[in-house]
Amino acid sequence: MTTDEQRKRMEDGEKEWIILLEIEMPIERLGGCLSDERKAGLKRMTKPELQQLSQDVQRAPAPQDAIKLTVGAICASETARRTADDKNDALCPPARMEFCP
Repeated sequence: MTTDEQRKRMEDGEKEWIILLEIEMPIERLGGCLSDERKAGLKRMTKPELQQLSQDVQRAPAPQDAIKLTVGAICASETARRTADDKNDALCPPARMEFCP
């Protein structure tokens, strides 16, 4: 296993830990729960995004507030990812196609 693979694996483990202990459990303690779709959305978020969300969720007074924060963060993360992808696509010139005679 390469160093990059190890780092990716370790970060994925840290993200899972944040999701479970710092986001899901506080929401459940407030009496709410996250759907599988929302859990999948959380897994696609970056570690810094999850850390910020965990702080916001832990300050939420009600499960509805925590879930609204979670959904908002998932949507913002997806939008940021799409915007970054669009910028990368715009930076790449179209492929040249040359045909041999």
